[in-house]
Amino acid sequence: MRLTTLSLATVITFSAAAQHDCAAHRITQQRLQAMGMSTVVREHLPTALPKGGGNPVIPVVVHVVWNTAAENIPDVTITAMIAQMNLDYSEQNSDVTNVRAAFAGVVTNTGIQFCLASIDPNGNPTTGIVRKNSTEVWFDPDTETNDMKYNPQGDPAWDPDSYLNIWICDISSGQTCGGVTTGYAYLPVGGIVGTGDDGLVLDFDYAFNAGARTATHEVGHYLGLQHPWGDNGGCVDDDGFTDTPDTDGPTFNCLPVNQTSCGVLTQYENFMDYADCSLMFTDDQGAYMNGIIAGVRNSLLASGGCGNTGLGPCIPTSTNGTTDGDFVSGVGLNTLSNTGTGGNGTPTYVDYTPLSTSP
Repeated sequence: MRLTTLSLATVITFSAAAQHDCAAHRITQQRLQAMGMSTVVREHLPTALPKGGGNPVIPVVVHVVWNTAAENIPDVTITAMIAQMNLDYSEQNSDVTNVRAAFAGVVTNTGIQFCLASIDPNGNPTTGIVRKNSTEVWFDPDTETNDMKYNPQGDPAWDPDSYLNIWICDISSGQTCGGVTTGYAYLPVGGIVGTGDDGLVLDFDYAFNAGARTATHEVGHYLGLQHPWGDNGGCVDDDGFTDTPDTDGPTFNCLPVNQTSCGVLTQYENFMDYADCSLMFTDDQGAYMNGIIAGVRNSLLASGGCGNTGLGPCIPTSTNGTTDGDFVSGVGLNTLSNTGTGGNGTPTYVDYTPLSTSP
């Protein structure tokens, strides 16, 4: 079996003989064209901002849109998916030790984590899992790309500025010619961010095969990562990162271990390739994803979906104020009063985090 991926940034396809049908570029172009924009996808990828303090935690809501009992996957499968995402994004996955020596120096802990939402958009407790019984037998990813996200057959997104929406449904049963779509996600281009289309779609079956990293891969697209071969491949395009070697197209397996593309060793371990041994993100990929969270997806940081803002305390690092007027001039909370520190060249900041007060 060979693995490929279709999404509006990607599609994952299992096939014994079929060639990769890369609808990613075409479908993303269609969205850009509808917005009256240039259809060169890479031109529209956002600029990554410097990462803020702490590690971001992204609230996730999973919409299970099911027709048959088999499609109504259990909670334990969903929690296992989130757990694997957290391992993969923190370089804690057990198989990361299999990364070859040539790339061991660029493997990264992105610091990004995910939680199943515990608070819904109305402030009520939730499990972060919503189930919708649909009369739709299956959703064709080419002609019903977003139908699972809207009534009457689908389940509408929770506030996409505050939650990562994941839809799990059947997107494979009606496909023929040896292709099976297992998941897709839009890159943050073409006005997608904050719309009801924003998020991931995963097949209820193939996306959860043993060892599958479909969710990890698709979140990479959600956070702005392209495939290593970029829009067009062919050794003339890439993803813009220096620590992901050029490749002329997808890699489908991990043998031979010394396989090359574009004259360099293939980094088939990368989560954004298609090989069945994806294990890692690189330093550049991790920095860019964090930059997207700090930039166009920064509203996720203020979400209360995980039961808190996910930001932690704001502790200025300067001891003598700043030179550009960017400082904390005063903080007061009940019996705590820090109103005389911070400023341009003025007294030092005071760290009040060891103290506490009661309402």
